[in-house]
Amino acid sequence: MGIRNMQVPVDVGSFRRVFDRAGNACVAIDVIFAPWVVSKLANCVPIIQRGGKMDTTRQSLVVDLVTVALRNVQNYAKPVKEVNSRGWKFLKASYKFLDEQTNTPVEFEPADEQDDVEEVKEVSAVEQVAGAQEAKLIEVVADSSASVRRNRGVLKPGFLTNTKGVLYGVSGSTEGVIPENAGDPMGWLPKKLRQSCKIVDTASTQQKTSSGLPAEQQKMQKEIEQI
Repeated sequence: MGIRNMQVPVDVGSFRRVFDRAGNACVAIDVIFAPWVVSKLANCVPIIQRGGKMDTTRQSLVVDLVTVALRNVQNYAKPVKEVNSRGWKFLKASYKFLDEQTNTPVEFEPADEQDDVEEVKEVSAVEQVAGAQEAKLIEVVADSSASVRRNRGVLKPGFLTNTKGVLYGVSGSTEGVIPENAGDPMGWLPKKLRQSCKIVDTASTQQKTSSGLPAEQQKMQKEIEQI
């Protein structure tokens, strides 16, 4: 087994457009490895940058690690379709991220310096909050909603239990709107349906048909009704 058969990169970033020192447009892609793997190359990078020679084992490790990085860039970083694996070189680019304003890498800071900077930031933030609290004035604001509640019209006490007077007059309540189909026995039907349908009174049709029967049939019908 070797490093070529391992999933070595922790993560592969997306491509970013940057510019080199000559002002030419370039593409930068970050490939993150575990600290242990990077520590194995810590002594190799200065030798490579000086153009010196190193043993075959270290050189094979560097080549394999770069090959894995280029392969993952080609597989996961879109829309990169092809990566030229020849002519690569190590750059002095130990940085955290790229500054958007200056377009230059932001270098790492030692852990003790980072702690000092964070403490200074926390102290300044506390001072700003304290200054803002001192600048605030204490004001007593009266509740204006109480006067509004007093001015609103309210029901008289005992309105619902008072039986001395009549609630409605002779004509009843004048609230609401009387529907146009009030009193119509077919008012439950929709208006458009009633207009499009021809409604026939079946009781009147039976009387007409019975009156139009011949005399013999009318006589027989009367006898049946009498029985």
